[in-house]
Amino acid sequence: MKFNKGAVNADTTPVAISTHTLFCQDNGIFGFTQNGITTTVTEITCSELKKCATCKLSQLSLTTDPESGVSPAPTNPIPGSNGCTEMTVTCNFGEAFTGSMKFNQGAVNADAAPVGVSTHTLICQKDGTFGFTQNGVTTTVTEVACKKTATIKCDSSYITQETTFTAPQYINVQPNGDITARCEDPLAITIGQYITDEPDTSGTTLIDTPLYCNPTTGKYSIVPNFPTPVTRVQCCSFRCPLLTYTGGSMTYDLSNDGCPVGVIRCNANTGPVTLSVCFF
Repeated sequence: MKFNKGAVNADTTPVAISTHTLFCQDNGIFGFTQNGITTTVTEITCSELKKCATCKLSQLSLTTDPESGVSPAPTNPIPGSNGCTEMTVTCNFGEAFTGSMKFNQGAVNADAAPVGVSTHTLICQKDGTFGFTQNGVTTTVTEVACKKTATIKCDSSYITQETTFTAPQYINVQPNGDITARCEDPLAITIGQYITDEPDTSGTTLIDTPLYCNPTTGKYSIVPNFPTPVTRVQCCSFRCPLLTYTGGSMTYDLSNDGCPVGVIRCNANTGPVTLSVCFF
């Protein structure tokens, strides 16, 4: 509340409701006393303190991350709950990737840690600029950028490949680095596959196993984000010798199948039939 065309401010600080008492002086004119000083009041004004202005999207520079191609996605500025214009900005880094939103050419990091989707609200300040408040500190924002977390590309060349009859193939390379390890031997009766020291399911002539790229370590694992990396892929091709026997069945130990010693059961009439064991 102000008196006499703003000459006297009745409130020492802004308030939501301003109430003051005027008393009639001996001269028949209202007076107002503040800090021991009485002022004759001839005019009263209620003056609203300007909290904020109206801001426009065109005031912000939106920068696309040159590495990932991710751009800030803003909403149209709208009146907020406190009457000030506000808008939200989102950086969506896509599945399996993370990053952060940055303001003013990287001077302010809006995210405490990398996230998959970063969304923050900018509020129009009384000087007509957008502001961002973090940990009680408000910063004027003129530029917004999305920055994808640096990743390490996975390279299957570090994986040891051991085989006698057939080598592993790496197929179905995905944008995020995931691949498929394939063991295939058209001449095999049974083919087995070992990822590091763990046997995979056996197949007749072909086995496919997905290997997941860990962008933090640059190595592959058999489970997404599993800490233990794949160190070896081994194809085990079991080809039973084509020998002729009469009656019954016999067991042969094979050491030339690309795996440690395995056991194939060969039937005299039908030839090789089942894989008994293949292990380290």
